[in-house]
Amino acid sequence: MAWDPPVAPKATVERLIDRVIYERTILPTIPGEAPVAVILVPEGKVDELMWGDRYGSLSVAMLDG
Repeated sequence: MAWDPPVAPKATVERLIDRVIYERTILPTIPGEAPVAVILVPEGKVDELMWGDRYGSLSVAMLDG
């Protein structure tokens, strides 16, 4: 995930939740936009992921299945 504006002076890696599975990256269709990471998150942990949104612009969409 990335936040805009950044919350730290340099990039860091922090685990917000456990058992997330990276599925794929979708490249932007509009030049200059950010790529999208498709991840699988346990249903009971979605609220913790959404908590990260309070630090900037983080977009989350849920897909059934």
